[in-house]
Amino acid sequence: MRAAKQSAGAGHGSPPALFFAFPMRLEATIPDNRGNAAVQLADELGLSRSQLIDEALALFLKAVVEVRRGRRLVTLDPRSSQPACELATPTLSAL
Repeated sequence: MRAAKQSAGAGHGSPPALFFAFPMRLEATIPDNRGNAAVQLADELGLSRSQLIDEALALFLKAVVEVRRGRRLVTLDPRSSQPACELATPTLSAL
């Protein structure tokens, strides 16, 4: 997702609007075990690596928004609707 500037036009006094028009290529260095797990999971789910990372990033972005709102992330036991596990990362815990 690369941000592309859209011209606001001459004489319109407002700054150019930003929109996401093109995919962005990302490169990351991650531990081998996590990379292997990602490749295996993508294969199991029938997703490309890009699709897997896109979904993971979307989930993390939503998690950050919710934690900033003061909420906690948990999984629920479907039989009791009680929290079974709280989800946290060092980044989310620091927010």
